[in-house]
Amino acid sequence: MLPHYPVIFAKIINYYSIGLSHKRIEVQYWSIMSTENRPIRGVRGATTLPADDIEHYQSELPRLMSQLMHDNAITEADIVTVFCTVTEDLTRISPARVLRESMGWCWVPLFCAQEPVIDSMPERCIRLLVQCYTQINPADIRHVYHNEAAKLRPDLTGKSNV
Repeated sequence: MLPHYPVIFAKIINYYSIGLSHKRIEVQYWSIMSTENRPIRGVRGATTLPADDIEHYQSELPRLMSQLMHDNAITEADIVTVFCTVTEDLTRISPARVLRESMGWCWVPLFCAQEPVIDSMPERCIRLLVQCYTQINPADIRHVYHNEAAKLRPDLTGKSNV
């Protein structure tokens, strides 16, 4: 049986107004449940690096992801996708590459983007959004914020955050 993932459909719609042909893209989001009827939840995490060097990426990212997975009883098979964002001052290496190599992931979809420039954002910050299958109630999900990133969501930082 094929695995079930959230699916995004996009189709181009031709329409006419005032005698002119136009195209617009219509996007439909479908959330598909797994065969075990486990909902898909988002688990957030973030960390900051002391410097933009590969060694810090390789130490901080696996530590963040491992704690996030441990605290929420997530396995690699539960992960639907991982979105990574970085502040503009982090340019050395893709966080997706670091996670793929350090976690030994071959089939987990990873995607990276740059955070918008915001004055209050901590420097050298990497944020994660892990979408995964889980039965955990959204209020019980343990989001993980390390280092200076703990300031991003003080309402979510708990005893597991370092």
